[in-house]
Amino acid sequence: MSVSIIKYSEIRKDMRYDAEYYKQEYLDTERKLEKNRNCISLNKVAKRSKRRFNPLSDPTAEFNYIEIENIDLSNGKYTYSTLKNYEAPSRARKLLAYEDVLISTVRPNRNAVAIFLHKESNFVGSTGFAIIKSEKINPYYLFVFLKTSYAVNQLVRRTSAAMYPAVSEDDIISIKIILPDEKTTQKEIESRIKSAYEKEKESDKKIKEAEEKLSEALKIKRLKISEKKTNIISFAEYKKTLRLDSRFYLQKYEDAIKAINDSGHEIVNISDIIREPLKSGATPLAGSNAYIGGKKGIPFYRIVDIKKFELAQEGILYIRPDIHDNALKRSKLKHNDVLFSIAGTIGLCAVVPETLKEGNINQALAILRLKPDFNPYFVSLYFNSEIGRLISEKISRPVVQANLNLTELGTLPIPKLPKETQNEISSLIEESLKLKEHGKDIIRASVIEVEKVIKGQRA
Repeated sequence: MSVSIIKYSEIRKDMRYDAEYYKQEYLDTERKLEKNRNCISLNKVAKRSKRRFNPLSDPTAEFNYIEIENIDLSNGKYTYSTLKNYEAPSRARKLLAYEDVLISTVRPNRNAVAIFLHKESNFVGSTGFAIIKSEKINPYYLFVFLKTSYAVNQLVRRTSAAMYPAVSEDDIISIKIILPDEKTTQKEIESRIKSAYEKEKESDKKIKEAEEKLSEALKIKRLKISEKKTNIISFAEYKKTLRLDSRFYLQKYEDAIKAINDSGHEIVNISDIIREPLKSGATPLAGSNAYIGGKKGIPFYRIVDIKKFELAQEGILYIRPDIHDNALKRSKLKHNDVLFSIAGTIGLCAVVPETLKEGNINQALAILRLKPDFNPYFVSLYFNSEIGRLISEKISRPVVQANLNLTELGTLPIPKLPKETQNEISSLIEESLKLKEHGKDIIRASVIEVEKVIKGQRA
């Protein structure tokens, strides 16, 4: 049992009576920071951005929207969706500017932090972010500091609400930070982060090359999608499919299927390319204490952990080994398995890497264990592409959320490209993943370097 002894004056100062707030690890973190002569409050060198977005000012204009889920927890890279102003979610209200630092106020233990590096003026962040504007601190250094355990522990300590832990923006801007005397330290960190993001750009170029090679092989320079909103079908067609949902017959889905049928390649189904029956995962029973903290258990993947072609390694859950070996044994992962999302975002794919020795999945994912004549990275690219996603969406059934059962998954069509073409595509994706991992390594090393500064092991 862990015990912390605190003074009454400390309780009166913070007015917090929950024992977790006084956890020894959190107290030690703040004491270590306070002992460093360069310790100051973040609000002395940065401020909260209060720029707001009003979608009603120009309803037909477009904006780019970043949500918390768009942040890659390992490197801070972000994606975004483009929407019309009249489509703006209620949380899309924070205007972003170049070199703003975004940090999630929700579940700060996940450490969703990013540095915004677009110069366009039409980017909007969720109200779930605190937007920090650097004034007397290098934004790249601040980004890295916020990824250290010293920042995370302070924020986790200040969370409230057990079911949906969150921290206030005032708490974020008032955390203690270490600002090195020498600006060269901050510039050095900036140089490292820029180098890491250059690796990301090179990685993205390789993916683009792979996508172009796929389009070339399928003889599709640009997929032409009809805007037609209505479609007339025969009774015979309905009898063949037994589908009454109108979206199943949308012209855009027919256009995608026609495109692969016109590619000149043999078209097979997923059921033809797998060497083992399709399997989906399962979620441990609620209250079973299946999940364990830290990284001591077995990695357990959900849709949020599926990034194009790869599995997230940050912010994932871990389950007890006995749950993995017994209750969830049917969905154990193997190298080169393709994980396919069958609920929510249909058709999102990733390949299980050789470095993952053990792992498991929940019921929203299915395992495609392929025959030797199909390369897992080619299959993943195909279903992650626009044409593959359209074909997957067509067959899915929108109940509460889109879903696809294993029988339906087995019917999805895929072109059988020459093995040489598949391998060329695979090589490009694997090169991309190596470059991306190199960039992540640079960021991890930068976090370690800043922690050395905090500990006084560097200038």
